Amino acid sequence: MPGWLSNLRDHERKPRAGIFQAGFVWPWVALSGSPMHTYRLYFHGGDGHFVDVVPYECAGDDEAICFAREQADHRPMELWQQARKVTDFPA
Repeated sequence: MPGWLSNLRDHERKPRAGIFQAGFVWPWVALSGSPMHTYRLYFHGGDGHFVDVVPYECAGDDEAICFAREQADHRPMELWQQARKVTDFPA
């Protein structure tokens, strides 16, 4: 046993429950069965610049596209997942 470890008390040597313990499940995985992905829905203004953004999380592209369609208004939109453009929504 390394010298620094032998100086620790018993409770300091024992592994604690946490994310590295076997059996730990991230909360969003437990609820959906799969990890959630972060998406951003950008709204274009009349001059072509983005004027609004709605960040949200979904299990996949299909669910994210459905959510984006529910947010649609008279403005064109773009749906992005990190650096990947998923789709455009014309006005």
